[in-house]
Amino acid sequence: MEQNGEGGRGGHYQARFRQRGQDYDEYVPRRKIHGQRSVDFYSSAIRHVTTRLLHRNTPYGFHVEPHPYYSKDMLPAAQTPFNPSTALCTQWVNTSFHPDSRAGHTRVPLMNLKWAPNGRRLLCSTGRGEFLLFNGYSFGVEVKTVAHEDHRPCRAITWGNNSDLIISGDDAGIIKLWLSNFVLVAVYNSHHRAVREVTWAPLEGKFCTCGQDGSARVWDTNAVGTDPQQAREEVKLEGHGGDVVTVDWHPFYSLILTGSQDRDCRLWDPRTASRGSIAALQGHGQSVNCVRWNPNGTTLLSASKDCTVKLWDIRMVQEIASYEAHSKSVERVEWHPHVPDLFVSAGADGSLMYWLVDAYEVTQGQGGFLHIIHETAMVENAHDRFRDVANPVNAIAWNPLGSLLASCSTEVKYWHRNKPGAMEEKERGEEDDVFDMTEQL
Repeated sequence: MEQNGEGGRGGHYQARFRQRGQDYDEYVPRRKIHGQRSVDFYSSAIRHVTTRLLHRNTPYGFHVEPHPYYSKDMLPAAQTPFNPSTALCTQWVNTSFHPDSRAGHTRVPLMNLKWAPNGRRLLCSTGRGEFLLFNGYSFGVEVKTVAHEDHRPCRAITWGNNSDLIISGDDAGIIKLWLSNFVLVAVYNSHHRAVREVTWAPLEGKFCTCGQDGSARVWDTNAVGTDPQQAREEVKLEGHGGDVVTVDWHPFYSLILTGSQDRDCRLWDPRTASRGSIAALQGHGQSVNCVRWNPNGTTLLSASKDCTVKLWDIRMVQEIASYEAHSKSVERVEWHPHVPDLFVSAGADGSLMYWLVDAYEVTQGQGGFLHIIHETAMVENAHDRFRDVANPVNAIAWNPLGSLLASCSTEVKYWHRNKPGAMEEKERGEEDDVFDMTEQL
């Protein structure tokens, strides 16, 4: 069969290039690759350092270019905050499973995940009380160990940026403090019945937990001991009318944010906790699933079962925007570590949505002008249904560079920034022949 004639595949490309006014002889189709997509964490950083040393203005750094040739000109997401499109992680890279997951039968649920401070490892907790440590480059399992006895689900984990300590909490209310090599340092009895989330203070000398007893508690890492009864909380934050399911500490102030099943978000100063919360943020119609401070410290996000994400300004103590596109409960929300106005939300329908704070359309309605907000990008069915059962996203986490997003459900999936030329290759049907193995497991 002739490949270069008008009737062959070459003729197909010649016709398309003539329509675009381009010379077909200058175009060489890329060879498809089989296997894992490559993820290069260093080339963009090296490019940035080189241009800084040479005092050059890096070209093509303002948007995603239409050809793979420009891959060498990609910059880290932190260096192009004026164009958040370069930080959207919508390209699937790989999928990791629990080693005991069986093809087509059962999967071990993965409850939470956190990146190591250097971005080289990804820590994941399971519904059987285990820790899984994945390689951040090859995405394979390096360590599997039992963290909490009796197969108690471990829903709460966090990894300190400065101390390099790990904190985990299980459904029996036991909190454990670990070194990064999984050596147990301390055990706390939180009396939470079930620990739902844990967060570090800015200097990581203290941490805060929340749980099903309707309270949040502040702990001192210096009060360590192997006996759970030896440790006592420093402060107990009480005031919610339901389970406290999410907590986040302000990035640089002594200010704690909590969210509860009573549909409220509350702000606390642990130094004056005996007088109650500082403020209550009310606006959600159902339980609040996740709250997160913006790295700038002036705004925050709350995600709820009412399918919305709300943006709040603590200077005015009021809602300033509402983001509505998910068809089911919004389980998690995370700000981008370097692009201040970009965040991602994960839903119970298995989808991921990327949002820009100021990306909205202004239309005139009956009551005046309305701001209609649309998602910037979406990964629909990022985690597909398994055996006709919904596969909600349990947790999401950006790597420290902001170039890779990990999401977990019954598996861990990795999403990378779109490379130059990716969209054009998809239109031509020449996207890399790399298959998602989720449906086969």
